[in-house]
This record gives sequence, C-alpha cells and structure tokens, in this order.
Amino acid sequence: MTNQTKEALLNLKLSKYSDKDLVDAALVNGENIYFGELYDRYSNKVYGKCILMVKDLTIAQDLAQDILVKAFTKLSTFKGKSTFSTWLYQVTYTHCIDYIRKNKNIYKEELEEDHFKQLQSNDPDLDEVHDKILLEMKIEHVKQILGELKAEERSLILMKYQDNMSISELAEMFDLSHSAVKMKLKRTRDKVKSKYFEINPEKE
Repeated sequence: MTNQTKEALLNLKLSKYSDKDLVDAALVNGENIYFGELYDRYSNKVYGKCILMVKDLTIAQDLAQDILVKAFTKLSTFKGKSTFSTWLYQVTYTHCIDYIRKNKNIYKEELEEDHFKQLQSNDPDLDEVHDKILLEMKIEHVKQILGELKAEERSLILMKYQDNMSISELAEMFDLSHSAVKMKLKRTRDKVKSKYFEINPEKE
C-alpha cells in the first residue's frame, strides 16, 4: 500500500471522527493531521463570520487564518464545556472585535459607547422578544442590517441566532450577568426590528 493510499484511507477515517475526538487526538498525538480535519470543517465558516464582522474580503481572509492558527496553538484551552464549534466561534468573534478596536481610525462608527447597561425593562422574558421577526427575515435583509450594526451588536446577533449560543455562554464570553446579556440582546433586536421595518414598511 502506497503512502498516498494510506493517507487517503486515514483522511476517510478522520471524516467520521467527532470534533471532540479530533481535538483529543490532536492533543494526545500532537499531529497536525487531526487539526487539519477540523480546519477543513470550519475554515470557510470562520472566514464567513470574519466577512460579516469586518466587511472586507482581504482583511477577513487574513483574520480567518490568524484565528485558525490561534485556535490550533490554544487547543489545550478547550475544555469541552461547550461544543468545539462554539469555542471556535467565540475565538473568532473576540479576535475580530479586538481587530476593530485596534483599528479605530477605520471603524469609528463601530466604537460608540454602548449604554445598554443603563436600560431598564419590566419584560420578564427579554430573550424571546422579536425572535419570530428575526427568524423570518430574508437573507439579503439580514446581510444589509448586519452591515449597519456595530461590531459587538453584530457578533451578539450572530452568536445567538446563527451559532445558537445560550445566554450562559454569551454571559461568559462578554463577562456579563445573564440579565445584562438579555438587555443587550433586546436592545440589538429592537434595532434590527427598526431597520427591518425601514426596509419593509408594509410588514409593520
């Protein structure tokens, strides 16, 4: 059996591994081939999220590569408390937000002070407000509205509705209380709803 055939068989076998199995194997064996499988599974998704965050294809490509390298070097910090994809997307959003903050001259509109902690509401279930509208929005409207949001708002909406992160996971990532995350989500959803009705006044 040639080395090429052996490699092809190994790649076929790896495709059946779960993400967690690949992470464990990469950590135990220290071989890049296991992370390579994870790279193949998630590189395009990470790149897509970077595009939505920085709105520049070239910069997004550079950021995606940096993020995947960072994920590989920090693989040992993945403790399995969430899925690997959730952990990787957290790394992705954090890296993109850090990039935006370091390039204030380019992203001035993204860095306005966020006063969401000052919001007050008596709604006992903020996490469900406007969900129906968000889920029914057409993809072209979603892309347009996301492009008009600030970086942290954009990442919050993507993490909650595209990556299905829980309130607990969001709270941990943003270092906020559950109620603060819910208020931030409500404020962002209200902004999305407002922009949606600007595009589709007949829906209001």
